[in-house]
Amino acid sequence: MKTAKKQNMGFSLMELMVTVAILGIIAGIAVPNYFQYVENTRLTQVRTVMAQIQQEVQRVKLVNGSLGEDSAAVVDTVQGILDSDRIQGLINENDLGRFYDFEVVEGSHTGQYFFDAAPMNTSKRGLYMDQSGNAFKCPDVGSVSSHTGCDSM
Repeated sequence: MKTAKKQNMGFSLMELMVTVAILGIIAGIAVPNYFQYVENTRLTQVRTVMAQIQQEVQRVKLVNGSLGEDSAAVVDTVQGILDSDRIQGLINENDLGRFYDFEVVEGSHTGQYFFDAAPMNTSKRGLYMDQSGNAFKCPDVGSVSSHTGCDSM
């Protein structure tokens, strides 16, 4: 007489542990890459907003003939453009205000200005753009404010 063998249809503990270990390795590689991708996307959005600010600055310059009589007046004019509803709408639309502080700073030469996007999380990368429209990606908040150690974007 033959006895019926019961077949085990489950997974062994070893098989489950190997599967979990493989998933952990994949997650350990994928998650940092995903966060890097998100940060790069935000920096690209910041650059796009800064380019639109720069276009608005050039429009005002064409209409008025200049941005101001001295460096302080130029910075005030450009800050007014940055604070305008249209530009703030772009910043809010992309939710960039949660991650970056935008400001206009005076350069060392007369009439020179920079757009700074300093990251609120000091370990993240920031961006600044000069008045010519050249964008620079900086490794941290200190590099953004000092305009040093940054790479052209």
